[in-house]
Amino acid sequence: MLKLTSFAVVAAAFISSAAALPRGRDWEPTSTRNDNQNQNQWPKLVPAAPDAILDLSTTEGTQNYICDAYAKKWSLYAAEAVLVDSYGQKVGKHYFVDASPYWHLYSDDSYIGTKSVLKIPPPSSITGDWWSSTSAPSSHSGSKWSQPSAPAAPSTATSPDIPWLVTIRTSGSESGTMSQVGYVVRTYTQGGVAPAIDECVQETHGKVQKVPYEARYLFAK
Repeated sequence: MLKLTSFAVVAAAFISSAAALPRGRDWEPTSTRNDNQNQNQWPKLVPAAPDAILDLSTTEGTQNYICDAYAKKWSLYAAEAVLVDSYGQKVGKHYFVDASPYWHLYSDDSYIGTKSVLKIPPPSSITGDWWSSTSAPSSHSGSKWSQPSAPAAPSTATSPDIPWLVTIRTSGSESGTMSQVGYVVRTYTQGGVAPAIDECVQETHGKVQKVPYEARYLFAK
């Protein structure tokens, strides 16, 4: 299992400049949004993690939030999403168990549960040249990347997209594909942000609102 400090290194690789994907065709979100302001900062491709096992995405999913009118906030309650491969075939699902994210594969009935260890601002929230100035490790051996230069902290603004996320394994099946996964990284997010705070009022207290989103998930050792 990788140490927390290693995750920062891996994250730097994910947000690096353009790199080739290790599969037959380039991946890109099924729906695109005109975003000229951040066009230069958005990486066209994202390199796969070291020892990547799976590269899946979701085009049918929601981030589900529950309103707490007394605390005046929306809290992430669950997620519901269908996982598809590079050919658009439905191969699994993403869901929550006791507030923890899980991913399940249909083919071998394997699954993994994780916890978040690092949030990465989505490209739509970045200002300046932080994305273009972030460099990736030049080489790796197994799951150990060579140490890259630490990027400066980005300037962020309100984003319509949920953060990119690095999560580490906490539970899962003892056999099957997911038993080999040590962490899951959420990238290329679109949508999924919690409703506005002023929509959480006494009348909506305890109610769940499902917000559509898309993402690409990378599963690695």
